[in-house]
Amino acid sequence: MAAAAAGLCGMFLHPQGFMVLFRPGYLAALAAACMVVFACCREGRSPGEAQEIFEEMSILRGEVSTAALSGNQKHAAHFIPIWDDWTRRLQVSAYLREGSLSPYRRMKAKVFRDRLEFLKHAVEEGDWEESREYIQAVDRAYRRMRQVYLGT
Repeated sequence: MAAAAAGLCGMFLHPQGFMVLFRPGYLAALAAACMVVFACCREGRSPGEAQEIFEEMSILRGEVSTAALSGNQKHAAHFIPIWDDWTRRLQVSAYLREGSLSPYRRMKAKVFRDRLEFLKHAVEEGDWEESREYIQAVDRAYRRMRQVYLGT
């Protein structure tokens, strides 16, 4: 009760048998320091270079295209959101490495995600003709986005 009156909020038992009490400001500073350390350690595990991300996305490209063309709704529905997620990782990676993301790159990624969303709806509806058209649209948007991010 005395600890609460003194404005202390945290405590732990020291190995030598006595209690150590913390003020709220100390806990906030400790939490902030832990987040900074975690962020510095995490930087080595950043989303990766654009080339590495596009290598992963090429696998997803094959999975989605094959599933959509063969009519495997479940498989396509599983991999389309993953491909969308990798697109977002690509944008985050570019932003972290370069400090900004150009509106042109942002727009190319948005166009790609929009086409991917149209493909997802066509696959869910079971319209295979429409799916084929959207696969081509997704592929064109993917190639354009790749050119913008890799500079090729």
